[in-house]
Formats: sequence, C-alpha cells, structure tokens
Amino acid sequence: MLHQRTPSPGATAVEDRTAPTTSPGPDSGDPRWIDDDGHVLDEVDLLWTPAAPDPTATVPSAPATPRRRLTVGQLLIVLAGATALVFGIGAVGLGGLAGPVTDPVVRVFSFAHTPLLGLIETAVGTVLVLTGLVRGGRWIAGPVGVAVVAGGAVVFTGLDWVQTQLAAPQRFGWVPVIVGSVAYLGAMVPARRR
Repeated sequence: MLHQRTPSPGATAVEDRTAPTTSPGPDSGDPRWIDDDGHVLDEVDLLWTPAAPDPTATVPSAPATPRRRLTVGQLLIVLAGATALVFGIGAVGLGGLAGPVTDPVVRVFSFAHTPLLGLIETAVGTVLVLTGLVRGGRWIAGPVGVAVVAGGAVVFTGLDWVQTQLAAPQRFGWVPVIVGSVAYLGAMVPARRR
C-alpha cells in the first residue's frame, strides 16, 4: 500500500525524510509517496508502476484467433484423397487381409479390385488427405498426384501384372487419372497471400 509523506511544518529536507507518514492520501500536496518497503516514489514512479489486480474484475479470456480455413487447393486435394480412400477401404473391407492380397477379387463401385489394389488406394488416399489438411502439403500432393496419373496410365496399358495382381480392368484407369489430376490441380492452385 502506498502512503504519502506529509512534511511537518518547519522541518528541513533531512528531517522530512525521516518524518513518519501519517496521511495516506493525496490531500497533503506533496507529490512524493512511500511504498510498503519504505522507498520514496514520485509521480513518475507512480505512473509506471503497474496497478494491483482488482479481485472483483473478470479475467478476460484469451484473444480469439481466427479459424484457419482450407484453401480451394487444399479442398481439392482432400476430395481426391477421400475418393481414393473410399475405393481402397471398400476393396480391403470386402476382400479382407486374412489370405493373400491378390486372391479375392471383389467389386467396388462396379470395378474389380483385389485387396492389394485397395491397400495402394488407401495409402494414396491417406497421404492426399493428410497433405491436404496441412498448409504447405501441396508440395507433396503434387508429385503424388502425378504418380497416381501415371498409375492410371499403366492400368490403361493393360499389362499382365495389372490384370493378374490388381485385377483392375482397363476402364478403371480413368479413376486414378481423375483422382491424380484433381490432386495435381489442387496442388497448383496458388495459396492466398495475407
């Protein structure tokens, strides 16, 4: 607590320093104050001294931070990844992983799949969704999108390995081409400047 010193009438400056404080208010006209530790404070010290917290005052909450929204490019990447995830999880869920990953051929949205193709789609979809949710992830989503388009082109060629191990018909090649193109397009959309 601060107390203002009240000089006694007729006292010198030396005597005034040791004079006891009797009036704690600003009514005496002396611009100096004494704090709880006995230090003499003037008006400048009082202006720069932080005020004691008011126990009745409410504590303001942390300043509201704006929600970070996804950009258009990020949404495209997440959409492409979600599409791949739906195909992949469908193929793995229907085919199962109890036996060989190339054995049960199942139909997912009228396309023949093996669990191996479903695992590849699940991995690609997971990478695309995660990179779509992270700022700066488009630098990973772009090359992944190009690789998926290349995978679709391999399905179009009708290679024997693709037919036997993945059971992917040639018309299925459009799915990875479209998914990869959307992911690549999302990666190429410029980010907004603030």
